[in-house]
Amino acid sequence: MDRRELFTLLRGSGVAESELWIEGVHEPRMPPTEFLFLRKGAQGWDTGVAERGEWHVIATSPDEDTACARLLRLAQP
Repeated sequence: MDRRELFTLLRGSGVAESELWIEGVHEPRMPPTEFLFLRKGAQGWDTGVAERGEWHVIATSPDEDTACARLLRLAQP
């Protein structure tokens, strides 16, 4: 799965756009105070949670597919 497919899947499952920041796909100019993110990092793809301006990386994955699967799991209730 790539980032575009992930975004479509999350939106289709009811996750609000305001809860997500996905590099190159959905990057709100005014992000909310808390959201999940997926971005390219120095060692691969970072997934995590941003809270009050602090970006906390939960995991770094070697490829986009693995990172997308991880963010999908994080977004599930």
